[in-house]
Amino acid sequence: MMYKVLIVDDEPLIREGLSTLIDWEDYGFQVVYAAKDGLDALEQYDRMRPDLLIVDIRMPGMDGLQLIETIRSKNWTPKLLILSGYADFDYAKKAIKCKVEGYILKPVDEDELIDYLVEIKKDLDRERELARQSGHSSQRQREALIQSVLTGGGEFTGSLSSRA
Repeated sequence: MMYKVLIVDDEPLIREGLSTLIDWEDYGFQVVYAAKDGLDALEQYDRMRPDLLIVDIRMPGMDGLQLIETIRSKNWTPKLLILSGYADFDYAKKAIKCKVEGYILKPVDEDELIDYLVEIKKDLDRERELARQSGHSSQRQREALIQSVLTGGGEFTGSLSSRA
C-alpha cells in the first residue's frame, strides 16, 4: 500500500516540479494532491488523510507554520516536511517546535528529498506494524472475554455503568 502525499505550495511551478521530481512510487509514496495554500490543504487533508505533507513555509493567507499548528491542534499526525526559500533560523526553530521531520531549502535537492522519504517510510511502516499488532492484541482480548463469558469460565471484571 502506498503512503499518500499532499504537497502545499503557492507557486504552481514548485507544486508541479515536486510532483514530478522523482518517481514517488519507487519510494512507497503517491502524490494525491498539490494544494495552492494552507486553506486548500486543510480541506484536502480532511478528505484524503495523507500520511505526509510537504509544506511551503511562506504562503499568502495561511502560511505553512499556521497550517502545521492547525493540523497538530486537531491531533492529526501526518509526517511533515517543510520547504523554504529562506535559510532562516527562526523558521527552522519554529519548525522544530512543530515536530516536523525535516526542513528542505528551495530549490529542492532530489537526493535530500529521497533521503527524507526513505526515513519517513521506515517510520510509517513501523507505526503501521505497531497499530496492526495492537489491533490483533485487542481482538484476541475481546475474543477471550467473550469465550470466557459464554463458557462460564470466569467473571467479567470490566466496568459497566449501572443506570438503575
